Amino acid sequence: MDPQPQQVLEAPWTERAVSESDRGKLQAATPQPSTTTAAAAPTDRSCTLEIHSATLLRSFAKIGGMDPYVVVRTKGLNTAPVEIFRSEPHKGGNKEPKWNQSVLLGEIPENVCIDVWDKNHFHKDVFCGSVTIPCSADMGLDNHEFTLEKRTSATGSVCVTFHSDTSRQAETRKRTETNPSLGGEMDEMLDSVSRKDKSHKTKTISLQREQLPEHEGEHEDDGGAADVGPPITREASKPSAAFPAHALMGSWTCVATHGLEDFLVASGAGMFQRKIANAAKWPAWDFAAKDDDIVFINHSAIGDIREEFPIGKVYDWVDGKSNKWKCDAKWTTSGDGGTLTHTRKGVQGDYTEERQVTGDELKFTLSNPSVGCSWGRTFKRD
Repeated sequence: MDPQPQQVLEAPWTERAVSESDRGKLQAATPQPSTTTAAAAPTDRSCTLEIHSATLLRSFAKIGGMDPYVVVRTKGLNTAPVEIFRSEPHKGGNKEPKWNQSVLLGEIPENVCIDVWDKNHFHKDVFCGSVTIPCSADMGLDNHEFTLEKRTSATGSVCVTFHSDTSRQAETRKRTETNPSLGGEMDEMLDSVSRKDKSHKTKTISLQREQLPEHEGEHEDDGGAADVGPPITREASKPSAAFPAHALMGSWTCVATHGLEDFLVASGAGMFQRKIANAAKWPAWDFAAKDDDIVFINHSAIGDIREEFPIGKVYDWVDGKSNKWKCDAKWTTSGDGGTLTHTRKGVQGDYTEERQVTGDELKFTLSNPSVGCSWGRTFKRD
């Protein structure tokens, strides 16, 4: 059954905060379209959220098909989470539900949390996944996909559009075109959320879950398959005795990020870009040997990024934005590890990546002389 034509609902901040007990009652009841106590007049601080559709990786119904619906919660800087919208279920939507609903926010919140549920007429509704998206006045997303998660595992994605003050969006996009390189996946991710040219498909972004309290019932067993998300293929190898960077080889998981906000501000990134970058899920890295080369796989918030490069030789590299770089990677061995120093030079400017291994710890630092500061991450060996 096709969903109803797009509706626009206005959601003022006079909506009451939903308590834990209220959430349980709402789950048991048949979902109704959101209602408001007053209309919120659009201002230069207002924002429209359009919820288009979702794609689920599996069925959350024990028997038969699914009737998914979507719940929108918002949170201000010093306010409790508020449920502002609940759609009708898309009957027969199964793993490809479509809602095409719009909600006018009277004031731009700090975060918007989008929860997807499967309506069940015989027991409690089943939580399918959630994403929390940071907001700001300069944001502008068109049909952008974000990863849904349940129990910290990916369960699908949701497609949304955000519209806010167009002049601020234009300002952010202008800055993006001249930003110094942030390195790695950051350039692709921030370009994806601020790209004016939509001829290329935007990247699906995985965000962290710690920004809003979890929704009641989301950890209850739905009797379906375990949520493990898309498989991550970890790269492994057995380098020869003569291979120089033995200490770097293996799998690493990020445990801390430092200096990113200051680096983004200095580089000219807009508020929404900075919020997305800080909210993005931290990466896991794999390093493997292939003959005399290093294979580097970055399991990032926008998917896997693979690079294969020699040690001690200048080579050409093309990044995810089709920018061309001249790169040079050098390895220096130390008593308890070593350091991989990577320089990249291109028309966007020059920058250096340093990966220092000390035992089972890896410290990454990216420096860009045109910005005047650096940012980095800390990893632990798996």
